[in-house]
Amino acid sequence: MYANIAALAEIRAWGIEASIHESSWGRTINISDPDGNRVGIRDESGFVRQVSRGY
Repeated sequence: MYANIAALAEIRAWGIEASIHESSWGRTINISDPDGNRVGIRDESGFVRQVSRGY
């Protein structure tokens, strides 16, 4: 979780509005691009666990 918080703080330091979303498989940091499209930056360790479980 600490890596996610550090990444979130860095993104916010750039002036980008961002939030962390928690799911059963892990976390994403969600941002929106200048056109309003949502972009999710996935927690790799959570994704690896998801794939290994066959979700």
